[in-house]
Amino acid sequence: YIIRGDIIDVHSGENLTASDRAGMRLAYMQQLGTADMIVFSPIHPRHTITVLTDIDCQYCRVFERDRPTLNAMGIAVQYLFFPIDGVGSPSWHKAMAVWCSHDRKSALETAMAGRPVTSKPCDTAAMTVGYRFGRLLGLNGTPAIITDRGRLIDGYLPPAELVSLLDTGAVSVQKAAK
Repeated sequence: YIIRGDIIDVHSGENLTASDRAGMRLAYMQQLGTADMIVFSPIHPRHTITVLTDIDCQYCRVFERDRPTLNAMGIAVQYLFFPIDGVGSPSWHKAMAVWCSHDRKSALETAMAGRPVTSKPCDTAAMTVGYRFGRLLGLNGTPAIITDRGRLIDGYLPPAELVSLLDTGAVSVQKAAK
């Protein structure tokens, strides 16, 4: 027999398992740093989120269209690539073109708008970093959003809802649109 579930402190209501997982996510992300990410940030961010994204994911594209609104609301967005179909897939090659572009931010915006991006070959080790992290998390969908407190939001949330969740520091999300 095996018991699979979260450990919850009945007195405080705190989900101890969720807190441990959040801490592990943050520790892993600190090892990564931002060199392997594409970062869009306001000058003084209120919160920073890390988004594992797939260029061919429709909700990832919606999220990227919302990203300027999030930036205006004080949210820094750090992207890691997590092409769901894996290494060598069309999404992987599109992400490589973005990563190898001389202007990664502009290339990401172009790719997320569904337009092709061309670039010269380059070191794509950062692609593997994001992909490994997504696999480590057991992701099977994108976008996957990790808050600055290490919480995992599995799926898209509209900007106002996401910022509200970040401001309250909620431990878990009841339902996120996918």
